[in-house]
Amino acid sequence: MKKFILALCFTVSILVSRAEFLLVPMDMTQTNHIKAYGSAFQSLKSGNTVQWLLNYRGGAFLIPYSEANETLLKTAGVNYEKNDDKKTQEIVNIILLGSNNMNLVSMNRVPKIAVYAPSYAVPYDDAVTIALKYAGIEYTQIYDREVLKQDLAQYDWIHLDHEDFTGQYNKWQSLYSKAAWFTTQKAQTEAVTHEFGFNKVSQMKLAVAKKLRSFVENGGQLFAMCAGTEKLDIALAAEGVDIVASEYDGDPADFMANSKLNYENTFAFQNFTVVTDPAVGSHSSISVDVSAKTPADKFALSTIDAKKNLMGAMLVQDHVTSVKEFLGNTTAFKSAYVKPSAEVLAMSGNDVKYLHGQRGLGYFTFLAGHDPEDFKHLVGNPATKLENFKQSAGYRLILNNILFQSASNKTLAVSDAAQLNVKTYPNPFIHSFTFEINSSEAKDAKLNVYNLNGQIMISEDIKTDNGYFKKEYNTDAFSAGLYIVEVSNAKGIVSKTLLSRIDQ
Repeated sequence: MKKFILALCFTVSILVSRAEFLLVPMDMTQTNHIKAYGSAFQSLKSGNTVQWLLNYRGGAFLIPYSEANETLLKTAGVNYEKNDDKKTQEIVNIILLGSNNMNLVSMNRVPKIAVYAPSYAVPYDDAVTIALKYAGIEYTQIYDREVLKQDLAQYDWIHLDHEDFTGQYNKWQSLYSKAAWFTTQKAQTEAVTHEFGFNKVSQMKLAVAKKLRSFVENGGQLFAMCAGTEKLDIALAAEGVDIVASEYDGDPADFMANSKLNYENTFAFQNFTVVTDPAVGSHSSISVDVSAKTPADKFALSTIDAKKNLMGAMLVQDHVTSVKEFLGNTTAFKSAYVKPSAEVLAMSGNDVKYLHGQRGLGYFTFLAGHDPEDFKHLVGNPATKLENFKQSAGYRLILNNILFQSASNKTLAVSDAAQLNVKTYPNPFIHSFTFEINSSEAKDAKLNVYNLNGQIMISEDIKTDNGYFKKEYNTDAFSAGLYIVEVSNAKGIVSKTLLSRIDQ
């Protein structure tokens, strides 16, 4: 299960400055938000630990100073500030101490990313692919054949866009049946259908949808936009039910289809009805009517306290609280059909624009709409050039989902954090510090102490009968700097605090 850290905060003292860190602000002072994500990703690839400062200056990044990291930021045109330990400690204190809604997440892993998209050219562009390429984040492209043949566990994150998993080609046959791209799509999809022994495209696409669902249930992260959101759930709900008209597969849809849908199979939506008429562009009752939408419309991001909800906070990091509306094959979701278990991350009026949820051991995130910087991106329109939208709030939501996978995969392991009795003293320390914990939920735990560069300085298993543990640790091998104490058990993190060291 993908899990995350909750920071518990204790007193932090001033220390002698020696190390330096690069603060990458993500508020309106940032000159290139999109490249900033790519820089954080590349720094991770180089073996650095990057701290994500949630709800601080738009979700800033803290990167260990090195000439290579500074060059990386300069080359990308990303604004940054060089801070010594003292200033960095002051920033971290602001984030961790008090009742504010900020928090700190350590990112120390490079996620393996896959984009589900066909190899043949299509006249509509994928916003996620555009973002990844511009930011400089590597990914693997997969499609139906790869999904059906490969072990998807090799990937951490898979993105879906546009795809009609119901086997109806987005009901575009009447409009584009003679277009070269459409005939190529149809021929190749039918070839894969026959290659894997299916009688209908809808059956093959359902098998792909189920494989993607298993990917999530086994711990993967799925991110979908536009048609890939609604139509994935439609296909899953319609397993064993023919919802495809004869114009697409040669036999009529089941006229009782809506009474046979199984919403237990779906990720985010329930109680919806499907539209089987091939002459009607809509696939279901989930998607909203866009006729009243205008370029002046905006959708509002949820305000999320990062001390209480790390996952949600990571996904809504932005330098604005409302984002320009953008249309798509699926533009927004009617609230009535969103499952109560899904967390709403943004609302477009009364409709849901952005949501997140868990299925099995993994997570899914759905963002409706096609291109955050093109209100009405039509088939054949030129691709968005992100060089013209370096501060795109909409594209930031996409990239939040990618860094989501880089965070430490741990979670709060206590039923009530306030009940923990954790002490670390003296603070600041010189030659040693004492760690003390008294909690019935810490009987079988592990202690790690590491610096903000991600280097583990102390690692020890804790075994107690009653949950009380006290020990003094020698720190002569420590250099001056900031340190994090972390205690975890089988459930995940039980505490996290900041320590400092000063020299005599």
